[in-house]
Amino acid sequence: MEQEGDVEIQINFEDDKGRMVPIRGSPYTASFNSKAKAQDNQMTGGAMTKYIQRELDKMLLDLVETKK
Repeated sequence: MEQEGDVEIQINFEDDKGRMVPIRGSPYTASFNSKAKAQDNQMTGGAMTKYIQRELDKMLLDLVETKK
């Protein structure tokens, strides 16, 4: 990106009644930072690895709490 900042991404699809409706979770927010490493933009980059680990940690915590 030429400028740093946040963007909102809305993803819609046409349902069986012909209406455009958002997919679950939409809108999404993405942020752009000039200090980010280029390799972090790859699906196997460090940012994705950290994100996946955070999500797994959240799921594990939810499982532990649910089990209690």
